[in-house]
Amino acid sequence: MRKIIFISLFFIISLNLFGCTGYKPIFASAKIEFDIGEHKIEGNKLLGNKIFSNIKNLSKKESAKGNSKSLDFLINVSNEKKATSKDSAGKVLEYKITINTKIIVTESLTELKILEENYNQSVAYKVQEQYSDTVKLENRAINDLLEKVYQNLLIKLSEKIKT
Repeated sequence: MRKIIFISLFFIISLNLFGCTGYKPIFASAKIEFDIGEHKIEGNKLLGNKIFSNIKNLSKKESAKGNSKSLDFLINVSNEKKATSKDSAGKVLEYKITINTKIIVTESLTELKILEENYNQSVAYKVQEQYSDTVKLENRAINDLLEKVYQNLLIKLSEKIKT
């Protein structure tokens, strides 16, 4: 009886593992080939550099294949943190973070504007009992918002750059 259960369990687990081997994401960046010519970061430099590092990593992967366009990037990021909820004593219970990002992509040689997008992302989070937990939650929220901006930019770039 144990042997039958063990074999059936092994079979179910192996089906689950090997069932996802051919997975390819719908919006894969495999078709985007570009080099970074110049870049300029305005506003919040720390947040702008996080977005640019993702773009740079994508460029390094794809520029090795050849036949890539040279693009210039202008990234302007600003963030705002507001208290959205307070208790009767005036203590903040919830914050809302808004990240405004403007990204302009131009072709280096012709200076033709390929993409100009504004992204406004926001998220609310509750204040935790420990201040360090609140800071961790805030940082995680900011990183999630920046990842959303990067994913949206990736989709727009894949639409505009056809190779």
